[in-house]
Amino acid sequence: MSGPVSIGAKPRQRSRVPVGLIVTATLLTVATLAVIWLVAVPVGPVVCPAIMPPPTNCMPSYREGTAIVITAASLVIYIATVVAAFTVGRQRPATVMAGIVLLGIMLLGAWPLIGLLPGFPTSLV
Repeated sequence: MSGPVSIGAKPRQRSRVPVGLIVTATLLTVATLAVIWLVAVPVGPVVCPAIMPPPTNCMPSYREGTAIVITAASLVIYIATVVAAFTVGRQRPATVMAGIVLLGIMLLGAWPLIGLLPGFPTSLV
C-alpha cells in the first residue's frame, strides 16, 4: 500500500521534452555545418573574376574566417534551442520553434554569406 492520498488530488504529470523538435534542431545544425565546411569553404563563389589579386571571397583562407563565425553562431543557436527545449520548451514550445526557425535561416544563408561576403583571413601570418 502506498501512503495516504487526499481526495481530489490529481496525480502530477511530467511534461514531456519535445524530442521531435530537438531532433529537428540537430538535423538542421548538422546540415548547416555540412554546407559550410563541405560546400561553401572548398567551393566558394561560383564565378570569380580573372584579376590579380582576386577578390577576398575567392580565396579559401578568407572564406574560412567567415565560416568559423557562422559555425560558432549556428552552434550557439543550437545549444540555446536544446537548453530551451529541456527547460521552458515544455510549457512554451514556441521558444524552441523560434530556435528551429533561426537554424533554418542559418542553413539557407550559410552558403551565400560565406561565398559572397569579403571575409577575413584566419591567420595574421
